[in-house]
Amino acid sequence: TNYTAMPQLIQKGHYDTLLKLIEAEEDLQQRGMLLGDFINGNGVLDEMVKREVTGLLLTYCDLEHEGGRTQFRMRLFQNARAIGILVDQGKYDELLAIARQDDAALLDEFVAVPQVIERLFAKKEFRGLFDLVVKQGAADTRRQLLQRIFSNQETIKKLIAAEEFDHVFAFVASEPDGNWRSSLLNPVLSSAEVIRYFAESDKLKVLFDMIAAEPEPNLRNQMLSYLTSRNDAVSLLIDRGQLDAILQAVKKYADGRMRGDMLARVLLQPKALQQLKGAGRLTVLLDFVRSADEKDDAVQAYANALFANDAA
Repeated sequence: TNYTAMPQLIQKGHYDTLLKLIEAEEDLQQRGMLLGDFINGNGVLDEMVKREVTGLLLTYCDLEHEGGRTQFRMRLFQNARAIGILVDQGKYDELLAIARQDDAALLDEFVAVPQVIERLFAKKEFRGLFDLVVKQGAADTRRQLLQRIFSNQETIKKLIAAEEFDHVFAFVASEPDGNWRSSLLNPVLSSAEVIRYFAESDKLKVLFDMIAAEPEPNLRNQMLSYLTSRNDAVSLLIDRGQLDAILQAVKKYADGRMRGDMLARVLLQPKALQQLKGAGRLTVLLDFVRSADEKDDAVQAYANALFANDAA
């Protein structure tokens, strides 16, 4: 599918022509694949909503040819927006039934859709279905589900509001594979919503403990980089009295040029500057530059940011 050309074709009124071409495909498995790619094309879903024909999505889920049906369903359930639209239109039960078929092959993608999660929370069914996926599925199924959930900030908000965040987060924290653990934790560490939740729950130490417990230096570097990557998240940490904790973690665990970059992101935050000035500690800004123990590339990165910051 040409995702660049698709919006232009739809805008020029070629939706019906494209659909007819696909429906004329004689290879039934290929037809299901093409239909799935088509509905994932830019602008196609909007056109279906405008025409009030989103019911076709469920019709295509029942294609007679097993291979074509499987190909279409797989692509449909990968489209969280399409599933969300159908759920909003009252098709939750039909979708859940499809997701449970074939050894629940599509359940992990279904459970990660924000509208589905909201529905499960309302029915008090989230934990049961979530646990079913993560405990009965393969390791990669669990990881991909967690990745979908934690890469969506709206979903994170819903987990927190429903008091289910800790339960889901425990599976991330206990992930045995270091690369996957870091990959799953990184969007969590850079989320202002998560930082706020941990702060209000008096659990901020958990974040720093996880970084300290990470045995792989390069993964610790990544985790610290994500923790310091968003101004709003860092600002929240400073507001909660964690400035020194961040600085200690960066100085202890960060390495190379990233060390200088991270210190600059933290120390040159307006709230950090204000806090240091109020405490008479502005000389902290120069400590890193003066240190004989620091690597040149890290010092250079920090110094460049420091001298380019008018407020500092």
